[in-house]
Amino acid sequence: MKNEKDIRVTLIGEEGDPTPCIEVDYVDKYAQEHRGLMLLDSGSSDNFLSPDMGDGIGELCHLKDVTENIQTATGEVVTANNVHFSFAVGGCQYSENFCINDNQLAWIKGIKIIGILGNTFFQKHRLVIDYSDFTLHTSQVSACNLSIADCDFFFPMEIGLENYGVPVLCMKQGNQEIAALVDTGSDSNILSESAMKDGFVCQPLGTKDTISGLVGQMTAKDAIIDFGLLRLKAKGDHEIHHKENVKVIPINVIETTDDQCDQEGRPLEPVQAVIGASFIAKEGWALDFGAKIIYKLKHVSVWNDNISVRVETEKDNSEKEMKTGRISFFSDATKIGMPFIRISEGKLKGIIMMIDTGASSNVLFGTAYNQLRDNFVPVEGNASIFGIDGNSVKADTISGMVSFCGKQYEMTFLVRKESDAFEGLYQNLGLPISGIIGMNFMVEHNWMIDFSKQEIVIPQGDISITDLQTIFSKDKERKVCALV
Repeated sequence: MKNEKDIRVTLIGEEGDPTPCIEVDYVDKYAQEHRGLMLLDSGSSDNFLSPDMGDGIGELCHLKDVTENIQTATGEVVTANNVHFSFAVGGCQYSENFCINDNQLAWIKGIKIIGILGNTFFQKHRLVIDYSDFTLHTSQVSACNLSIADCDFFFPMEIGLENYGVPVLCMKQGNQEIAALVDTGSDSNILSESAMKDGFVCQPLGTKDTISGLVGQMTAKDAIIDFGLLRLKAKGDHEIHHKENVKVIPINVIETTDDQCDQEGRPLEPVQAVIGASFIAKEGWALDFGAKIIYKLKHVSVWNDNISVRVETEKDNSEKEMKTGRISFFSDATKIGMPFIRISEGKLKGIIMMIDTGASSNVLFGTAYNQLRDNFVPVEGNASIFGIDGNSVKADTISGMVSFCGKQYEMTFLVRKESDAFEGLYQNLGLPISGIIGMNFMVEHNWMIDFSKQEIVIPQGDISITDLQTIFSKDKERKVCALV
């Protein structure tokens, strides 16, 4: 079992939906193993389980105490029974208290989930919901390795966590300021009507939508709002302006009473807005509950500090690839414009490589090599990498064993030490590309790139290129027959 400090798992969600979920493994009271999805909700302090999960938990795990006065997104207050639930994430074992109420959580935003993890869990285990690389990972931030000057955005969430139990930012419009919840559990930005009475101005779109909470639903009006977010700079405060869609609701996100005060005894203001997951994802923020800050690193620092060159996927296709000799593209080439594959077996399992018919040699980027160097040995001799501009860059040559479809290959790579290509690909594509597989290797081993099926075909056994072409022809004939 992994140490909790090692956790790094990929966020899962529907296409185009930045609301973060992760896969968890658990065992029911009958000792049956299961896997399910949990929503990561920074806007909730508590953990929740779907009611239908309660029957699968042993009687000893049902706790006698209850959690009361849980305020929901629709303004209602609920009471929930507490249970103790054990689960594993990325090989790390956790055992936490969860709330179960009578309302169904099984589907949220089209995703079937078994529960919700709140920010108390993230704080306890020093976890980061990181939209720079769409992962949940352990915090590595400390006073000695991160400063405000390193960040494009930096704001402490400790004030909100201490006073409201959730992270909040300062939202501004002109001279007006309100508290805004940073909520990964909401895909939309939300503004209360009370904020408009306090002077915030929106441009109505004339349409309405429905917002769902733990209980019930609420009608919201669609609008566009110009606003600023206060961030900290090395030399003081600074306001960043945005223009975004917003849902206008009739209630405050978090209502307060007269006796609720901050650490200095001042009355707490209500939370009147929500910064949702769509905005957080677009900005590439990291919500670091270990360091209790929200930040976005400057691009030059992102690769070294936050992004692993290995990428995990929801399902591992290595067994399927071994049988068929086919490797599916890691991402949709029609959208990204280039083919990429993820190595799903061997010592380099998890790294993403570009399939480049315009490159003769295999290339490994220096950032990736620094993390993977134990898997390679140097090769004597000098080599150069020629770019499209005709300029050449000296490169070291390395060799290592790489596995595809159940077979090992000794591959030679040129190491491009500069990180520009590595960072540029991430900036444009959002994928941590480790290197390039070039034409020399593909020709030597008779690889075929099938763009119609978005996969690489590797000959297995005695299958020849002619045989593969015949197979493709028959596939095309079947498609034609199906259309007649």
